[in-house]
Amino acid sequence: MLDTPLGFGDAVYYPAPMLDAVAEPLAAIDPLPMPPDPDLDPGAVQAARLVIRVFIDEAGRVVATEVESAEPPGVLEEAALAAFGKATFAPAIRHGQKVKSVKRIAIESGGLSSPF
Repeated sequence: MLDTPLGFGDAVYYPAPMLDAVAEPLAAIDPLPMPPDPDLDPGAVQAARLVIRVFIDEAGRVVATEVESAEPPGVLEEAALAAFGKATFAPAIRHGQKVKSVKRIAIESGGLSSPF
């Protein structure tokens, strides 16, 4: 869990515990294609877990995305970074002001495992 501000470039991005209101997506974020598992029945989905960080400016624009962890590596990263990278958000609020924020998002083969 993030509980201290993160620097990215020259800016400071605040995590959820330091915000009065977190950044919320303005539209649904495209679902990620889940890779099939060749060892299971047809249509079965490969177990995968990915945690990403999304850096959002005070206007709600995504300025960067990065992978925090991926199991197994190379399965969900590219699609997740692309989907969240093109999203737009209502900006986070801290002490009544719009601020830069960072969201930590966990994605599992069944979908999002942590709320926005």
